[in-house]
Amino acid sequence: MLEVLIRAGYYLAITGVIAGPLWAASSIIHLGGMLNAVGQFVSLIGALLVVRISSRAIRDVDRVRNFNEFEQQVSQYLKKPHK
Repeated sequence: MLEVLIRAGYYLAITGVIAGPLWAASSIIHLGGMLNAVGQFVSLIGALLVVRISSRAIRDVDRVRNFNEFEQQVSQYLKKPHK
């Protein structure tokens, strides 16, 4: 989980470093809102990366939480006589 937090923070920081100056420049240099749009797109990419990483982590946590139940089901299955 710590790795997931570090990776998510890293991606947010990188996209913020790219998007921030674009937004700042868009208030100085008027290119029809193009810099602002690119900054928002970069932020969207960062958010999607974090969602992707977080969804994987949530699935892993769910598997670990449900492992005891899975282990009991397999154990009961293995104890039954099979033809």
